[in-house]
Amino acid sequence: MNDKSYNDLPVEELKQRILRLKKEKNAVILTHNYQVLDVQDIGDFRGDSLGLSIEASRTEADIIVFCGVDFMAQSAKILSPPKTVLLPDLHAGCPMAAMIDGETLKIFHEKSPFDLPSREVLCVDYSVMRVPSLFT
Repeated sequence: MNDKSYNDLPVEELKQRILRLKKEKNAVILTHNYQVLDVQDIGDFRGDSLGLSIEASRTEADIIVFCGVDFMAQSAKILSPPKTVLLPDLHAGCPMAAMIDGETLKIFHEKSPFDLPSREVLCVDYSVMRVPSLFT
């Protein structure tokens, strides 16, 4: 079945198919607060990005389906390395997380006028993992 035919399914039928697959595959579905209600309805957990990743790490699920954006799925993978993490929309991103990239941060870090002993970098949990990974 191609994407167009899934889009043509009634919402309730689509939900039932997703819930059946979730059970068959031993998956957990995480839905961020901003998801539409139909998506939230099928989720096992709803909340903020890091809280959802922590909840998923405590489950026995083999697969984490993260209905959110890229950095959320990355956080889930870091907290649950043996689990498969799926992001339904691979183009889902966050404007705040995209405000800085790894190369820009590296240049700023090298040329910073501040004379700090360690010049440690703090990245919040919504930073894409390529940014904080430069300094670990």
